[in-house]
Amino acid sequence: MAPLGLGSALAMPLAGRLSDRLGARDLVRGGAVVAALASVGLTRIGADSGEVWSALAAFAVGLGLGGVGAPTMGSLYRTLPPPPTGSSSRSPW
Repeated sequence: MAPLGLGSALAMPLAGRLSDRLGARDLVRGGAVVAALASVGLTRIGADSGEVWSALAAFAVGLGLGGVGAPTMGSLYRTLPPPPTGSSSRSPW
């Protein structure tokens, strides 16, 4: 699981910056393709394969998921309406 988390942690900031400049749609598609291909690669690894191949495939899945997560969240935040202004919008908490 560590390679997956490392790949995701490395890809998310880069994908977030790129999505602000280029848009999220192509980045999400590319990240989904990378994650899907790496997941298929994980299914092809057997018991006699080395640990390196499974770690590399998990790292690639993390890169792909990082390429999907940050642009998706960024585009969702951009679609939120601005907070209301005025005294009626104050929370009692």
